[in-house]
Amino acid sequence: MRQAKLISHIDPVYPTIARSQRISGNVVIDALIDASGRVTTMKVVSGPTLLHQSAMDALKQWRYQPAMLNGTPVSMHLSVAIQFRLQ
Repeated sequence: MRQAKLISHIDPVYPTIARSQRISGNVVIDALIDASGRVTTMKVVSGPTLLHQSAMDALKQWRYQPAMLNGTPVSMHLSVAIQFRLQ
């Protein structure tokens, strides 16, 4: 089996309220990548609550080269960490 591979992503929008409260950190999401390479379902595993929605909004736009099993594209779960850092 070959793992899914990220081929395009966008950075999340830093929520204004989180920035003003100086909240940063990683949001870890369990994501299901379907056989076409799209993120179809997501569940936040950990991270600051104020950053969850922004992380999921960005992740649903990411595209992957799908996982392969015996030469056939298949769905798979990935754990994805999205970083939010104050500049």
